[in-house]
Amino acid sequence: MLRKFKVTNFKNFHEEFSLDLSNTKNYEFNKNCVIDGIIAKSIIYGVNGCGKSNLRLAILEIRNHITDDKIPEPYLSNYINAKAKTKLVEFEYEFKFSNNIVQYKYGKTNVNTLAYEQIHINDELVLSIDWRDLNQKLFVNLAGAENLNTNLSNDSILKSTQRISIVKYVLNNSALINNNTNIALESMFEFIGFMDSSQAVNNTEMYSQNNFLSIITKYDSLNNFQSFLNKLGVDCKLIIDEVNSEDILFFDYGENRIPFFESASTGTISLSHLYLNVLVLKFAQEADKSFMPFLFIDEYDAYYHYKASILILDMLKGIECQLILTTHNTSIMSNDLFRPDCYFIMEKQEARPLFLYTAKELRKAHNIEKMFKSGAFY
Repeated sequence: MLRKFKVTNFKNFHEEFSLDLSNTKNYEFNKNCVIDGIIAKSIIYGVNGCGKSNLRLAILEIRNHITDDKIPEPYLSNYINAKAKTKLVEFEYEFKFSNNIVQYKYGKTNVNTLAYEQIHINDELVLSIDWRDLNQKLFVNLAGAENLNTNLSNDSILKSTQRISIVKYVLNNSALINNNTNIALESMFEFIGFMDSSQAVNNTEMYSQNNFLSIITKYDSLNNFQSFLNKLGVDCKLIIDEVNSEDILFFDYGENRIPFFESASTGTISLSHLYLNVLVLKFAQEADKSFMPFLFIDEYDAYYHYKASILILDMLKGIECQLILTTHNTSIMSNDLFRPDCYFIMEKQEARPLFLYTAKELRKAHNIEKMFKSGAFY
């Protein structure tokens, strides 16, 4: 799981910005929101323009060189903060897997070019390289990587402007021994690979109709999807029918039918994409219960009625994943849903949990939304 995160000089983050998901309290309610001392379910509030959307991009930036995914368009524009004194963007992640702490820090001179990387596992340096020094060798302290080529000065990796991570290089070119340290490194690599479901679900063009229907039929049934929409207030009956050798999803009105994706509201389309995100995560986790996927949804309820927002939040709480949501909706700021160490306020240099903004000992009976609106948290 992600335990801590820091970023500097990325997009609107000029000075160092930090998010600490290990700063918890011993609340006796909604205990499932915290797993092994790490906040597993969190909601971030912040004024418009404070960087909530860029925080999602910053946390997921690690996928751009760890995995083979194509770099999404949002990363390419204004990658380095306009006020940055040095043309270096820096990211620092701290993960926890079982009892192992993995710290991964790297810098980039642009979206494609790594400048340096460092990995510590349980406070011991295991991997390091500074790509800016052409004479520096790769430092490796991992059992099973003793014969790995560490002189990369003439390697195509160094010559390329799109340098791969040393994590990827070591795992692909070594037969690492199955010990505690190596397992922790491989766990980090696997965890990052499952962060691909973390995306803003208010993007109504996330899935094509063919992809949508293939996922529904592979993992679920149309009846379950219909029941989901009905529960959230969308009174409809759905049917899939073939038109010109292509499966089409329709609203079914008996003698009449209307194509779903042509006539559904923006909110209904957004709910549909959210349903698929959750469905894919659920089945992936059930297939391999050893991993905890990570899901970041920016403005998760931007298109939803407040009652639907609460129902969706209850559904998301039941998923076995580490969840970060952003919203402006204070009606879900309730101890009935989450707890005061899971609601965060985003400021210029950090996002801090709600309980740090008051000297009062917060209890389950407190109406924290009312307190928030009255200025009790400062």
